[in-house]
Amino acid sequence: MPRTATIKKLRPLPEFPLDSHPEVSLDFTRVKQYLARHPYKKPVLLVDLDIVRTKARRFRAALPRVRPHFAVKANPDPRVLKVLIQEGSGFEIASIAELDILMGLGVPPAEVFYSNPMKSRAYLEYAAAKGVEWFVLDSVEELCKIQSAKRLFKKMRLAGLKPRLLDIGGGYPVRHVKPIPSIEKIAEVVNHAIRDIPQNVRIMAEPGRFLVSDAGYFVCRVVGTATRSGKRWMYWDAGVFGGVIETTEGLRYDIITDRTGPAIPWVVAGPTCDSVDVCMREEMFPDDMQEGDFMYIANAGAYTTAYASNFNGFPLPEVRVI
Repeated sequence: MPRTATIKKLRPLPEFPLDSHPEVSLDFTRVKQYLARHPYKKPVLLVDLDIVRTKARRFRAALPRVRPHFAVKANPDPRVLKVLIQEGSGFEIASIAELDILMGLGVPPAEVFYSNPMKSRAYLEYAAAKGVEWFVLDSVEELCKIQSAKRLFKKMRLAGLKPRLLDIGGGYPVRHVKPIPSIEKIAEVVNHAIRDIPQNVRIMAEPGRFLVSDAGYFVCRVVGTATRSGKRWMYWDAGVFGGVIETTEGLRYDIITDRTGPAIPWVVAGPTCDSVDVCMREEMFPDDMQEGDFMYIANAGAYTTAYASNFNGFPLPEVRVI
C-alpha cells in the first residue's frame, strides 16, 4: 500500500491585542524647558535616565524568568549603560568596540553576549581572550572561525555542548504613531511558552529599543525650505546621516513642531549634498514651516545618535541627560 503522510496542523500564532495602554515617555514640557535654558547649537538627543530605569524594571517584572541583555547598538551612551548595569541587565554586542565600552564600565565579559552572526577571526579571538563565552553562529563557515578561538573552543568542549542558554531575541515594540501590545501582554504569551523549560537553562532576551526609546526626544532644526517641481521641500540639520535614518526603513515617528498652519505634504531632507539624504516624502507638516523652526521627535532614544556620522563634515548630535 502506498504510504501516506499526515500533516499536523500548526496552531496559529497568538494575536497580541493592540491597544492604547499608558506608556511612560519623556514629558514634552521638560524638552521645551531644557531648550529655553540651553542655547541650541546642533541636533541633540535629550534623555531621561529615570525612564530607562523604569523600562528595565518593567521588563524584569513582566518576564521574571528572562534576563534582559541590552542591545548596546541601540544607544551606547555610557550614562545609559550605567543605569542598566545598576538594574542588573546583561548586554548584547555586535563588535569589540562595544565590548571595550562595557569592560571600561566594569561589566564582566562573561555577562556579554556576542550576537553578530558574522564576525572576523580577529574580533572572535579578541573577545574570547577577554572572557566572552556566548557567541552566535548561523553557518558552518562561522563555526570554523569560532574553532580558531581556542580558549573558547576548549570551554565549549569541557562544557559538553549541553544546552545552557535559550535566547528568545529582541523586537519588543515601543509606541510611535500606531498602537502596540504592551510588554505585559507579550509576557503572558512568552511566560506560558517557556514554563516547561528546565530551570538549569538560562533564558535571555535582547531588548534594545524597548529600554531606551521612550526615554528620549531627538531635537533638530529646519535649515531651509524650497519648492522643487511643485513640491515643498524642508531641510533639517539632521538627516539620514545625522540620526534620522530609520525613517527611510519605514519607521514613522511622532514629530511635533511649534507651527500651527494647515498640514500639507513635505519632502524632508537632511543637510548634506548627497541625494540619498532624503528622510521622508509626502509627510504632513504645517504649511508655514520656516528656517530656524525646531523639530521635536518623540520616543527617539534608540537608533538615532547611534546611527549618526560626520559625513560631509556635519557635526554629530550630542546626548544630554535631563
